[in-house]
Amino acid sequence: MTPVAMTKPASPRSLAEYFAGRPAPRADVLVDAAPAGRLPAGDSAPSPPWTQTTGCAATLAMDASACQVVNPLDIPAWDQWVLARPEGTVFHTRAWMRVLRESYGFVPLAIVGDSLDRPGALLPLMECRDLLGRKRGVSLPFSDHTRPLAESEARWCQLWAAVLELGRRRGWTRVEFRGASPLSLCAQAAPTWLGHVLDLTPGPDALWNKVDSSVRRAIRKAQREGVVVRRETCWEAVAAFYQMHCQTRRGHGLPPQPIGFFRHLHQHFLTRDAGAVFTAYHRERPVAAAIFLHAGSTAVYKFGASERDSLQLRANNAVMWEAIRHHADGKLGQLDFGRTAPDQEGLRRYKLSWGTVEYPIVYTALDPHSGRVCARRNLGQGWHNWVFRRLPIPLLRWVGSRLYRFMT
Repeated sequence: MTPVAMTKPASPRSLAEYFAGRPAPRADVLVDAAPAGRLPAGDSAPSPPWTQTTGCAATLAMDASACQVVNPLDIPAWDQWVLARPEGTVFHTRAWMRVLRESYGFVPLAIVGDSLDRPGALLPLMECRDLLGRKRGVSLPFSDHTRPLAESEARWCQLWAAVLELGRRRGWTRVEFRGASPLSLCAQAAPTWLGHVLDLTPGPDALWNKVDSSVRRAIRKAQREGVVVRRETCWEAVAAFYQMHCQTRRGHGLPPQPIGFFRHLHQHFLTRDAGAVFTAYHRERPVAAAIFLHAGSTAVYKFGASERDSLQLRANNAVMWEAIRHHADGKLGQLDFGRTAPDQEGLRRYKLSWGTVEYPIVYTALDPHSGRVCARRNLGQGWHNWVFRRLPIPLLRWVGSRLYRFMT
């Protein structure tokens, strides 16, 4: 992401002015977020129970006008703000938010602490709807983790207080935090997911010696079998990946993302040298592929797929190693392997075998009106998995194009 000059958006309006008489946005129509404006003071709900143990009670009592609501897509300096912080990721960037908005119609919002000239805290959000039309705020949908970017715990709590106030005013049924939350500050919540990150700074030779011996054997087997991995950014490579991706998703009993999502991903990342497809070919036929994105000093392994009848070639291992080698040669600092469910022991072992460091990722949902924790939702598992595994690919793609936006 190339830094751009910091510019100030148009004159702010208060949220009271914004909400007065404005119709609620529809989930299937692209709608711009609220213009920049400060949250009105003196209208906060009682402090929720978790504030007594996190130390946030005093922060929640602060004047809410210290935070502003903006549309990050209207702020050219947004990526510069994000990537100036070590915890900033691909998922915080404008490019990722554009992909989500254009693919699913989510409404982009962000809470900014202090002034727009020198923001002390940032939290991107998107307004989503469920199948019944109920609104909720998510930071961020279809993103592995989106930590609030803040200088201190007090700033974090200030962001959460502002988000709850925004949720009350926009009529949200819940606010979902992905990667950090008031509960995770005091270790009251068990990890929802596990993350794995690989330090790339030692370089390819040292990283090769760091991976598990079984992984090295798999890579050598792929080489003996004639598997060749290529880094590609053209749409044809994305389309070839998508064919394998649909098969992989059906094997998991889930519909794939609509093809339009990958078109937007290609447009906003791959054509701008912020991502690539690493494809393994065997006798000139694609047998495995993975999509990697990057921003700042971090690359992210976002999607992977393969031909089920070619698993014995160990092409997936060859793809991952080539991506590690490429990003290490490119002087990136780390590779994020994405999220893993705690009960996915096989996938967890696979990621650890590359020499990664494991860390917890906590997802939390709060009722903005009471501040209480909402029940966890798991839309990835259920009776529908049995049905989706038996659908033909064209029908499964149709289901994904209609329903995927509601699966966040």
